[in-house]
Amino acid sequence: MKTLDYHEIIKWDTTNFVTLHDNVASRVYYGKLQPTMLQDLGIFTRSILAGIARIGHAIIKSIAGNKKRSKLKLVELPYLLLITIGSAKYASEENEIVTTCKLKGYDVLSVYPSHGIKGSSSPHILPYRSFLKARDYLHVMIQWGWHVILGLKNLITMDSKQRSLYVLSITSIQKFFIDLAAIKQIISIQGKPVASLSLCPTASTSIIFNDHLRRQGIVTGGLRTQTTSEELEHQAINADIMYCKSLHELGIFNNIFGSDGPDLRKGCILSLPKVYPLEPLHLPDEYILLLGTAPGAEQSAGSYAQYNTRIFSIGANSGLPIVFKGHNLARDYDNQWFSQHTDIINPCIRISDICRNRELVERATVIVSAASTLLYYAILCEKPIIIIDTYLKLFNSSEFSASPIFFVHWNDLIENLHIDWKGIVGSSRQANQWFRENYFLDHGAHHVIKDLLSSYSADKLHCKSSK
Repeated sequence: MKTLDYHEIIKWDTTNFVTLHDNVASRVYYGKLQPTMLQDLGIFTRSILAGIARIGHAIIKSIAGNKKRSKLKLVELPYLLLITIGSAKYASEENEIVTTCKLKGYDVLSVYPSHGIKGSSSPHILPYRSFLKARDYLHVMIQWGWHVILGLKNLITMDSKQRSLYVLSITSIQKFFIDLAAIKQIISIQGKPVASLSLCPTASTSIIFNDHLRRQGIVTGGLRTQTTSEELEHQAINADIMYCKSLHELGIFNNIFGSDGPDLRKGCILSLPKVYPLEPLHLPDEYILLLGTAPGAEQSAGSYAQYNTRIFSIGANSGLPIVFKGHNLARDYDNQWFSQHTDIINPCIRISDICRNRELVERATVIVSAASTLLYYAILCEKPIIIIDTYLKLFNSSEFSASPIFFVHWNDLIENLHIDWKGIVGSSRQANQWFRENYFLDHGAHHVIKDLLSSYSADKLHCKSSK
């Protein structure tokens, strides 16, 4: 596995820089964007001013709301600390874990990175400023300022990439110390959790929280509910236990960590689309569902547009009405592509609401997609699937590459491609069987929570016997 370049600069939020998802930081890290000295100085100035304004505003709000600050305990002891994104995409697995913990007599405190915290019985998320004090923010200001000053040498380096990464890390440094203050206050107000579990183990909040919790002797666990490939960002994982949902994922983490990283165990909680109380869409009785993809950090605009062109070519080949469900991170890219390809996309029903994912999959006749998380549900529903490669670097690590699902490779010419539609329909049951043989579906939420809490009990016993 490749080692991380510029580690000392990007360590405050490694994932933001090395992720394969497209953002400014990752584009700079992978050399797709090369800001000038003048642009970097502009980013530096704006980041400093914005950082001072954020902390100043937080201090004022904290002082003004000092009498109203809630010290109400959001959870009852014992409780599990759950770190989760909290978007609609992650809602089903969060609910599954909360329900499982309640059955075992444990409360759950959910932490949403950059947003706040919520007790399992509370409908509202409390922002950090509702429990962080003015002195906490003042301490953050001092630590942030000191580390920014220590890094000023990066502004005058001859390495332009080092300079650009430094100015982009300024906001990450501040966020690091806010998260650190948050976990200290959570423990101070809510008490120590029996254990923590992160559904986003590479997120900076997870890494910061885990580091502090481990120093407190609290067992930390992590798991991925979405598709996994061998990416640089996984090197940042610092949980005690990493639950692996499949043989493929177990192999990836073994390759990354060897014997030096987390304790790798079986545990499978999948990100499946949630049920929403919505009126059914007016859709054709039969249709081919084309799923958009997220733009990658190393992916050119041309290769992204080519992905859409290819899936629509396959859709046209099927002879079925086309329904397109775009990725929420690619809305602008898709808008541009649709405006340039009005000749080949009609008739097409375009859906953007993430709450419709379950309905779209269940009602589809055939599904065409990149190797994405939504395919978990499609395979479980025994839907005929065509996986189309996005670009070569991601395909090499696709967790579906050993499955009987029909693949269209990046360099396959669509116009010369023979698609056996009857064979694709017939392979859906084989894909379901392969999935059940290669994923640890019998090691679900009940197994993960039981194993994590037993690890806490064993660790507690060990501590007592060591005294």
